[in-house]
Amino acid sequence: MSMPHPIANTLLFQMMTQSKDIKLAAIYALGEGKCQAENIAQELHKLSQSDDIDIRIAAIKALGRFYR
Repeated sequence: MSMPHPIANTLLFQMMTQSKDIKLAAIYALGEGKCQAENIAQELHKLSQSDDIDIRIAAIKALGRFYR
């Protein structure tokens, strides 16, 4: 079951914060929620190119969890 869109949008907003810990938590939650909305997938794809290795790894894992 996919995450409801209002919750996913809230997490998407949190994923854009400056706090690395909050960003990582939101990325993880979006991956676990398997919400495959285009705007979320695009943002995760952008983050998978991040210079921050922890953010990059989290985004790649989240994208992978979409299709488990």
